[in-house]
Amino acid sequence: MNLAETLSRLPDEALFSLRSEPLLASRLASGGTLERTLADRSWAKEWLDAAGSSVRETLEWIVGRYGAMPFEAEKLEREMRHATRWTGAEIRVALIRLRKSGIVFAVRKLWGETLMYVPTDTAAMWRRLLLPVRSAPLETGEERNVRKPEADYRPPLSIQLLAVWSDIRKTGLPLTSKGLPHKTAAARIAGSLRFAASELGAIAFALPNAEGCPRLCRWLSTWAC
Repeated sequence: MNLAETLSRLPDEALFSLRSEPLLASRLASGGTLERTLADRSWAKEWLDAAGSSVRETLEWIVGRYGAMPFEAEKLEREMRHATRWTGAEIRVALIRLRKSGIVFAVRKLWGETLMYVPTDTAAMWRRLLLPVRSAPLETGEERNVRKPEADYRPPLSIQLLAVWSDIRKTGLPLTSKGLPHKTAAARIAGSLRFAASELGAIAFALPNAEGCPRLCRWLSTWAC
């Protein structure tokens, strides 16, 4: 969930609390909006300068380990207690500070579970600030040792198959009266995969319960082998 969508779902009292935070209030008094301020790099750097060590390290752990993915506060606390010098109480206080500053937000699932997350568009900003990529140009001798791969990069098989299923969901897969995919549709799908059927021989698809397997799965296994 991005920052704009997150803020649109916050209740009025939560928005009022955010706008009352000193660093945010000073920016908002100058005519800035809450969304623009929370995504502003200069405000983020100012906030980091004023943040305590435990708060800063907690945020660094969150963006380094979870990025914009939701996480459980209890799991975060367990991981940090075993890997850092901070106690559970310090981690919980740091998480409260991050929520009050509009950096980490909470969402409650339908079954009552509460998850924390950093909005997708601000997670990248915090990651660049806290975990910057440090690189240096190669020396002349090192540059000569760089070799271009002989073959172009191919996404993993799992990613390619996920793309195929997504395409089938969007465009459909017409079947014949016998329940098999039309040859033209099968050829189109096979053509979108960046591997040959012979390359999958080592996988040796095993279907012990062929009758319980959907027809499409049986067709895919036959084609792959």
